[in-house]
Amino acid sequence: MRTVLYQSLKCNLKNLNKNLVSGQRVAPSALSSIRYQSTSSNNETSQTQKAEETKAEGENKHTFMERLVMSLKLDKIPQAVLNRQCFPIFETCSEIYKRDKEFYTETLNMPDNFQTWVSVTQLHIWLTIVRLRMENDGQKVNQYLVNVFFHLLEEKIRETGISSDRIIKNSIKDFIVGFRGSTIAFDEGMCKDDAVLAAALWRNMLSTVKGDQIDTGLAYLVRYVRMQLKYVESIPSDQLKKGDLQFPKPEAIL
Repeated sequence: MRTVLYQSLKCNLKNLNKNLVSGQRVAPSALSSIRYQSTSSNNETSQTQKAEETKAEGENKHTFMERLVMSLKLDKIPQAVLNRQCFPIFETCSEIYKRDKEFYTETLNMPDNFQTWVSVTQLHIWLTIVRLRMENDGQKVNQYLVNVFFHLLEEKIRETGISSDRIIKNSIKDFIVGFRGSTIAFDEGMCKDDAVLAAALWRNMLSTVKGDQIDTGLAYLVRYVRMQLKYVESIPSDQLKKGDLQFPKPEAIL
């Protein structure tokens, strides 16, 4: 899988200088209604939309994702770092939802869709970022990891059956803004008390969840995050450099 991911990165690499946008969490995108791992094709794009996209492509030499990849400077990331650390970390974080699906969809009552997968993956990337900050080269590797995440997120979006560049462009923008906002909120919650952390988790993960057990589910999630923070703090540097993360499974206990 890592070889395929690296080849996917290489095919879009060029040079452009632009930074990630920043901001607060936004409402879930149109992807929220799509079930995770769905392979069905989306409805045919309207003739008007197709014409607009064709015109846009003609006016712009590069697609949105090509410009994004170039702005993230993925070509500057050493291949050894990608293969040894970034890809293994991303693989682990991206598989957490599948591994612990029952906890998220049944215990926490989160919908089984692409947006939930993104939320869970982002949470675990943030947990990894917290640990990487303790390393001498942590800031650089953190940026590598985030850059890889947003590039590979486009691949995941296409796997859901969406092919419209316009929808993908808007979705990626929303996810970038959401990631930046959630990182700030989670950092604050980590440094303060459980009430602040609970508020951050509710805003960024559970705000659309309905049901009588939302308070209990939120308490479970707060306990889970505190447990994972203790875990990542205990990871030796050598193990971290190999991308060897083994997040403990969640438990529905307080």
